[in-house]
Amino acid sequence: SFPQATSSADIVISGVSMKNQMINLYINGSLVNKTKTKDDGTFSFKETIPTGENVRLIRLYESVT
Repeated sequence: SFPQATSSADIVISGVSMKNQMINLYINGSLVNKTKTKDDGTFSFKETIPTGENVRLIRLYESVT
Protein backbone atom coordinates (compact mmCIF):
# COMPACT_ATOMS: atom_id res chain seq x y z
CA SER A 1 0.00 0.00 0.00
CA PHE A 2 1.14 3.52 -0.80
CA PRO A 3 0.03 6.78 0.75
CA GLN A 4 -1.70 8.98 -1.86
CA ALA A 5 -0.19 12.14 -0.41
CA THR A 6 1.81 12.97 2.66
CA SER A 7 3.54 15.92 4.27
CA SER A 8 6.27 13.61 5.61
CA ALA A 9 9.30 12.44 3.62
CA ASP A 10 9.26 9.17 5.58
CA ILE A 11 6.78 6.60 4.28
CA VAL A 12 6.07 2.91 4.78
CA ILE A 13 5.35 0.86 1.68
CA SER A 14 3.96 -2.60 2.36
CA GLY A 15 2.21 -5.46 0.66
CA VAL A 16 1.65 -9.20 0.36
CA SER A 17 2.95 -11.69 -2.18
CA MET A 18 3.98 -15.32 -2.10
CA LYS A 19 6.49 -16.35 0.57
CA ASN A 20 10.24 -16.09 -0.04
CA GLN A 21 9.96 -13.82 -3.09
CA MET A 22 12.46 -11.07 -3.88
CA ILE A 23 10.83 -7.61 -3.96
CA ASN A 24 12.62 -4.64 -5.56
CA LEU A 25 11.49 -1.08 -4.82
CA TYR A 26 12.10 1.62 -7.42
CA ILE A 27 11.47 5.32 -6.82
CA ASN A 28 11.69 7.64 -9.82
CA GLY A 29 13.31 4.90 -11.91
CA SER A 30 16.10 4.06 -9.46
CA LEU A 31 16.38 0.88 -7.42
CA VAL A 32 16.40 2.10 -3.82
CA ASN A 33 15.83 -1.06 -1.79
CA LYS A 34 15.10 -4.76 -1.98
CA THR A 35 13.85 -7.36 0.45
CA LYS A 36 12.62 -10.93 0.57
CA THR A 37 9.05 -11.63 1.62
CA LYS A 38 8.49 -13.31 4.96
CA ASP A 39 7.04 -16.79 5.38
CA ASP A 40 3.53 -15.27 5.42
CA GLY A 41 4.26 -13.37 2.17
CA THR A 42 4.36 -9.88 3.71
CA PHE A 43 6.97 -7.26 2.99
CA SER A 44 7.53 -3.63 3.91
CA PHE A 45 9.95 -0.81 3.25
CA LYS A 46 10.45 2.34 5.31
CA GLU A 47 11.85 4.97 2.96
CA THR A 48 12.64 8.65 2.88
CA ILE A 49 11.44 10.03 -0.44
CA PRO A 50 12.46 13.22 -2.24
CA THR A 51 10.25 16.30 -2.01
CA GLY A 52 7.79 16.73 -4.88
CA GLU A 53 6.02 14.28 -7.13
CA ASN A 54 7.45 10.76 -7.07
CA VAL A 55 6.82 7.63 -9.07
CA ARG A 56 7.00 4.30 -7.19
CA LEU A 57 7.32 0.88 -8.72
CA ILE A 58 7.60 -2.49 -7.02
CA ARG A 59 8.87 -5.46 -8.98
CA LEU A 60 8.47 -9.06 -7.89
CA TYR A 61 11.00 -11.68 -8.87
CA GLU A 62 10.15 -15.34 -8.46
CA SER A 63 12.67 -17.20 -6.35
CA VAL A 64 14.50 -19.99 -8.04
CA THR A 65 15.20 -22.71 -5.48
